[in-house]
Amino acid sequence: MHEYSLFEYYPVTSELKSAADATRQRTAKVKTVVSHLDADHRRALASVAGVLQGPVADAPTATVTRAASVVQKAEYAASCVEYFGTAVDTYDFNSSQPRSISKLNAAYAAGVSSSFGATERDPGPHPTSKESAKAQADYLKAYDAGRVALINQLTREHAQLDAHLDKAAGTVGTMLQKGPTEANLRTLWAAGALPPYAVVLYPNADFSGITMPASLQRELVDYLKSHPELLVNPPFAFTGLIDGLPPRLLQELRVAQSVQSLRNAGLLGQKDVPGAIYEAWIKATLATGLTPAQIVDRARQEGVDLHTFDTLDGLQMVKEPNGKMFFVITSAGDARQIVELTQLVNGGEPSKAENHGKNGFSYDGDVQLVLHTGGALIATPMGTMMGMGGNPIVDMFSQNGGTTWGDIFMLNGNPDDPKQALINIIESGHNPNANADDTAHTLDRLLHHESIHSDQWARYGYTDFIARYLDASTNWTWRGWGPFKMWLPEERDPCDNEYEQEAGLDDGGYSC
Repeated sequence: MHEYSLFEYYPVTSELKSAADATRQRTAKVKTVVSHLDADHRRALASVAGVLQGPVADAPTATVTRAASVVQKAEYAASCVEYFGTAVDTYDFNSSQPRSISKLNAAYAAGVSSSFGATERDPGPHPTSKESAKAQADYLKAYDAGRVALINQLTREHAQLDAHLDKAAGTVGTMLQKGPTEANLRTLWAAGALPPYAVVLYPNADFSGITMPASLQRELVDYLKSHPELLVNPPFAFTGLIDGLPPRLLQELRVAQSVQSLRNAGLLGQKDVPGAIYEAWIKATLATGLTPAQIVDRARQEGVDLHTFDTLDGLQMVKEPNGKMFFVITSAGDARQIVELTQLVNGGEPSKAENHGKNGFSYDGDVQLVLHTGGALIATPMGTMMGMGGNPIVDMFSQNGGTTWGDIFMLNGNPDDPKQALINIIESGHNPNANADDTAHTLDRLLHHESIHSDQWARYGYTDFIARYLDASTNWTWRGWGPFKMWLPEERDPCDNEYEQEAGLDDGGYSC
């Protein structure tokens, strides 16, 4: 729809913002000069002694004080200009009551399009010239009346809009005249016109009790990310602001702090850009309760560098609803590495896991057996593998809902597409052995149960654990008749099995 410009826009919206930004760029240069002066002063002070020490120590005081005052006043003036720029944006585009200039013009354009509510009366099939003229005159009269009524309504709103902008201009004028009083600073802060570093720039101002505007929250994160020297150890004044960030922005900031901590520790190059999986490792590890500083210790412990997760880049990733990552295993050669990296990228500590080495038989032959007989395997966040499918021989190793052998948890069943069947289970996040409406028994709990079985295999060894588990699963009873009595095996209730109890009966789906 063509916009009829009944009312004129305030013409300098972008110029106001540019003026504020230009002022801040100049104050940044002043800060740089002061920083260099401070560094030079420290070197000079270190090179003198005796009677010269006092005069040299005081030499830059007046300059630094004057520069700080200039920066404060310049930032304040820029914020006042930005405050008025926001008022102009409201005037031109954003106001709803009264409507902004763009909305008033759109309303007028809509009126033109609809002939201001006037409709031309049909004079009939064979009208006289007088009848046709009257119908046309009636239409023009209604058109003109509708137009005048709409213009009057829009003009009243426009007058209100002008009054609001005049009030904003008066407020800014008073602010500039009075200077950066605490009341003025709080007003600018609440409007999002002050930069986030204002809490440091104006240390005597109290900004407490004011909700930080969303635009300022975003600016705070961007400001810290662009100042590595502040990112890892932000000034104390920023602490409350950072803690008040919404979860999404707080996570973004914590990731950036972790990356910078890793760079400072020499575990990442200053220009290294971590990939998506590396960043996912940071997020998952932070989610375990570690701080950005502690990420450095974890990286050293696990030997993480920029290329640690390269092996996972070419693999198919599957995500659980809670965001945990699984990776499809396609060959036996790198299965153990994929399993350990999957555990690591989900926040785990494979360096402390004993099952990977002690359950070596899983990787030496079992992975190849499953894959080469048509089955599928996927590495899980627990540092184990989950499999399905294969030939009848492989099926023998999976009983009931599934069976863990070393580091492989084989689900029962032999679908046409075992890989897709596993993917469907992971993406659902649901224990495949539980009822569809049972939301309490999740895949995560089941895999935790099975991972404890993997630890049991590692603890006792292949032959010993099989013997122990069979003994715990079987009652031997003296049965028969007369001379034909003998000891016969009888299946024991799984709820009485000490190894199932250790793994968590409810997590495993047992109803006991």
